[in-house]
Amino acid sequence: MLVLVVAAALGVIRCSAKEPAIGPEKLAVASKEPGGITSHVRQGASSEDNLRAWIKGMTLRPAFPNKDETVSALLEWEPQGRPGMLVSYEWVVKDVSVKTGEASTLALNKYHTGDHVSVIATITDSNGKPLASQRSLSVVIQNRPPILDGGLEEFAKSGEEWLGHIRVSDPDGDHVVVRPVSGPAGLTVQPDGTVRWPVSAIQPGTHELTVELEDERGLGFRGTLSFSIEEAR
Repeated sequence: MLVLVVAAALGVIRCSAKEPAIGPEKLAVASKEPGGITSHVRQGASSEDNLRAWIKGMTLRPAFPNKDETVSALLEWEPQGRPGMLVSYEWVVKDVSVKTGEASTLALNKYHTGDHVSVIATITDSNGKPLASQRSLSVVIQNRPPILDGGLEEFAKSGEEWLGHIRVSDPDGDHVVVRPVSGPAGLTVQPDGTVRWPVSAIQPGTHELTVELEDERGLGFRGTLSFSIEEAR
């Protein structure tokens, strides 16, 4: 009688051929101020005490966020700290306004991989009159790699072979394909993660099975399952 002992699953991410997706989804214009590319810039003044304001630059961080993260708007404007001036942020996802207020951050967990995210910052006087406004360059919610969720599940003898399954998942809900890279002689892995090993080919001892996972967007993960086959005493 043979007994299966699973040790661990280790691996590394394999990126797709495509570079990370970046914004903007629309043409932006080059700013003369330090800070790079900006769009939809408007400066102004208020008759109230001759208030004036201008935006020097705005960026979103991180530049390549995923759904687990929160995007922050880093706004540089003048004259900061002057009474009577307010800053508001209108967050835009896929060209739809999703949040407006004083919050300079947006949690991405409600949105989807590939969505374009930008923000419009507006400085107003105490009467709500706009003094300056600017829309940021877009960032794009990035794809996350599939992962191994443990080891070999329900790996046991079934007729003339041992049959089991490699449990995998994708944090973005993508379909995942499993491909064998290396492993014990005679052992096969199906695209759905099903593992088959003929009884006649099984050798007791410690074995390693390396597989490659790939989601439907081409992002991959290569991992190794370590397990041992022992003869029952």
